Amino acid sequence: MQRHRSPCSLLAAALALLAWAQPAGAQLTVATQEAMRGLSRALFYDPATRQRFGEILVDYGAPVWKADYGDLDAFRGQRLRLGAGEWASLTCEVPMTIGDTPVAEGRYLLALDCSAAGVWSLVLLDAARVERDDLPPWDPARTKALGVTIELTQQTAASPSPRLAVRIEGSDPKAMLLSLTFGPHQLVVPLAERIPRSGSPDAAGGSPVRRGGG
Repeated sequence: MQRHRSPCSLLAAALALLAWAQPAGAQLTVATQEAMRGLSRALFYDPATRQRFGEILVDYGAPVWKADYGDLDAFRGQRLRLGAGEWASLTCEVPMTIGDTPVAEGRYLLALDCSAAGVWSLVLLDAARVERDDLPPWDPARTKALGVTIELTQQTAASPSPRLAVRIEGSDPKAMLLSLTFGPHQLVVPLAERIPRSGSPDAAGGSPVRRGGG
């Protein structure tokens, strides 16, 4: 099945080609674009004392789904950008577990992997390294040897999304869900906080979670 490139990817590739082809001292021009961004966050707090423990936040470009994108088989064996425009990012102010993987506080850039067998994974990249090495979001293959991969479960969305939607779902901070929905396709992974508590760094129990998105 033919792979369809997003308008953002095509624009970025054209700009890169133009930059490479320009001789020294050439006249410069500019191309502009508008990209809708999405934001999903979860705040952890103690409702009795109103103490704020911290939050997690996902920022991403939200491209529009098109019916001719079809199924996801065309992406097997590839590392892909998550969303459109600039890198999607995950900021963790508290330690988390995503799937079975402990994730420390910090800022991560996000990509997707699709194995040759069609298994999808979320990729967490060291934001400082990606930015230091100037690795562009429109060429995620350059990060293939980098990052931590976390396997995702693929399923059919109960409600198709006209744009990419990344959501943090659930009210139990020890049993949440991170979902990525694009058209009829959905990728999900369990999500849980690991906020240290008195007497134990990973004691049982959890702080209430307040979710937000946009």
